[in-house]
Amino acid sequence: GGIVRGVLHFGVDTISMRRLDLFEDVDYARQSLRVTDEDGQEYDAQAYVLRPGCESLLSADAWNEAHFVKTHLATYLSKELTLE
Repeated sequence: GGIVRGVLHFGVDTISMRRLDLFEDVDYARQSLRVTDEDGQEYDAQAYVLRPGCESLLSADAWNEAHFVKTHLATYLSKELTLE
């Protein structure tokens, strides 16, 4: 295991998870894992992990919410949802 900073969301519904799956597309795989918050509390969680061979997508820059909103949010919200 490694250490990454992130945001832990609770109560994410099925439709929202499907939208995330569509947005992350084929470059990331959703995986179940155990995470620990800053207070040492452990949780079962799911995270999107970059698939092998997609390392060229990595950046040295930290994820930036304002940048995401400016450059990716419209695409994220426009993905057509089809629940199988």
